[in-house]
Amino acid sequence: MFKIFPININDNTYDVKIAKVKRCRKFILKANFKTKQPQISIPYSVSYDAGLKFFLDNHEWFLKQIDKNPNPLDFANLSTISIYGEIYNIVELINKKNHCIMNRESKEIQLFMKDFTYKSAILIKFLKQEALSMFTELSLKQAKIMGISFNKIAVNDSISKWGSCSATKNLKYNFRLIMAPVFVIEYIIIHELAHIQEFNHSPQFWNIVNDLCPNFKVAQQWLKEHGKFLY
Repeated sequence: MFKIFPININDNTYDVKIAKVKRCRKFILKANFKTKQPQISIPYSVSYDAGLKFFLDNHEWFLKQIDKNPNPLDFANLSTISIYGEIYNIVELINKKNHCIMNRESKEIQLFMKDFTYKSAILIKFLKQEALSMFTELSLKQAKIMGISFNKIAVNDSISKWGSCSATKNLKYNFRLIMAPVFVIEYIIIHELAHIQEFNHSPQFWNIVNDLCPNFKVAQQWLKEHGKFLY
């Protein structure tokens, strides 16, 4: 659960979101590219004041991250979009019923709309549906290879995680991953499924990931370099 602390630095006010996380062992500062605000995870045992001090000590790093992505992704004004790492043209068509069709042969996302002010909502709804379908298919396939099972699967729009696995074997994936190459999506799925076998980030966990996804560091690097542009 986040708490928000407004703080002024050089005449700029930031709403610093801080969360105490039981499994967190260190301070983690992230830049929310949608809101241009900082988000911090801190160990459960330390104070919120310590989290604020950490932001003050590292606010220049935060500003550099924000500067790297000056133009947040605006679905309402997109003319093209990446799906599984391939570029699709967005074609807007007038129709009485709002819906969306993906044509893989022509590499088109056909948006049928009666009101173009809802373009963003229609496109995001389609992306979430497509992501849930694809991520479910890949998760089931990979779980069978690993000889494990999971409970539920869902997609969300997390600002801090590409995926998660709960203690009850529920999987969640960030729908924005659908815009990344397939090898990146597969890495995140393997990463979360590996938590069913090792609910940590121990050497044993990374051995599982490496055995199933030898190029996982390439996927990690892709997310580090390009992940911010999916927001």
